[in-house]
Amino acid sequence: MMPQTLNRAPDIEVEKVLCHYHNDTRHIQVARIENIPHEPHEYLERVVFPGDRLVFKTFPHAWLEIYTGELCSALLAERILCDRLRLTQ
Repeated sequence: MMPQTLNRAPDIEVEKVLCHYHNDTRHIQVARIENIPHEPHEYLERVVFPGDRLVFKTFPHAWLEIYTGELCSALLAERILCDRLRLTQ
């Protein structure tokens, strides 16, 4: 009997896309992307001041988490799929 092997599906190359986020609140926010599937070392964390825009490159399937701070705590205020933040040229 011949052993059977499973062929792995070919790796799909996914290009990073240029994205933007606008802090339209009156609060300082922290924007964070982490734990991107298949990219364990991808990580982004930036402070976004009121009225500021953050422009970044990442994978379209990544999630941007927006944390809003109140004194000594930070609450997850939004979770946005980066494909929805893609800049069009």
